[in-house]
Amino acid sequence: MGYLSANRKLMVAGPTRAGKSTLLRALGYIDGVNKTQMVVHGDYFIDTPGELLNHLYLYRSLLQNANKAGLVLFLADPTQMSRYPPKFNTAIQGRVLGVVTKIDIATESMKERSKREVEFAGAGEVMFCSSLTGEGIPELREKIDNVLGGVFS
Repeated sequence: MGYLSANRKLMVAGPTRAGKSTLLRALGYIDGVNKTQMVVHGDYFIDTPGELLNHLYLYRSLLQNANKAGLVLFLADPTQMSRYPPKFNTAIQGRVLGVVTKIDIATESMKERSKREVEFAGAGEVMFCSSLTGEGIPELREKIDNVLGGVFS
């Protein structure tokens, strides 16, 4: 894989049940949603199982795949705690964007806690969305398109 095509890939990372595959479906990258059992490389995306973030000894695999992407989304589900290491972004070559999912079922304090969690991991910018209601999805799609250079064009 050449640098140009890797630079146009989006990777989603986050704990188990954070909504990574569901977000990829809402963004139009995939058609169906199943529990991701292993790292999946599509033409324009990398979907990772939550276990890679849940277990310290699997971080290396997560980082190896993150460095094949031009943009990595650090997902945080406000209904659960995320376990991102501090400044996790410093081990990733591409750009990192924080995304708080499931905002349709979260309180403001839950959303704020999740925002702090992905900022702690090194996401300089954080967006909010709901893959079920579609709230925030057009804005996130536009941000991805701007960073990756027209994936949705």
